[in-house]
Amino acid sequence: MADRHDMTGYTMSGRRAPPPSWSRPERIMDDRRKRILYRAKLRGMKETDLILGGFAEEFLAGMSDIELDQFETLLEEPDAHIMDWLFNRKPVPAEYDTPIMTRLKDFRLMPPE
Repeated sequence: MADRHDMTGYTMSGRRAPPPSWSRPERIMDDRRKRILYRAKLRGMKETDLILGGFAEEFLAGMSDIELDQFETLLEEPDAHIMDWLFNRKPVPAEYDTPIMTRLKDFRLMPPE
């Protein structure tokens, strides 16, 4: 039988109960961020899914409203355009040459941990 815990946060056997998952700040995202994360991870082209989805998982929670706007605007573009810009095959148009694009390019170059 699973240990029950009392209001102090300890189980009946004296062990510390883990906090409920809903209390972890990294798990709490507003609807806008959830929608952006979904769009970033499921684009259609696997490479773009991995880059944009990984970037979103890493940085979305800490983005300001302006950064969210920039990222959402970028997500409106076709995968082929985004990949051309990320891999410097084509210049980034001025309207997409934002701090988010710079961070995204830096993220693409980061070695996996």
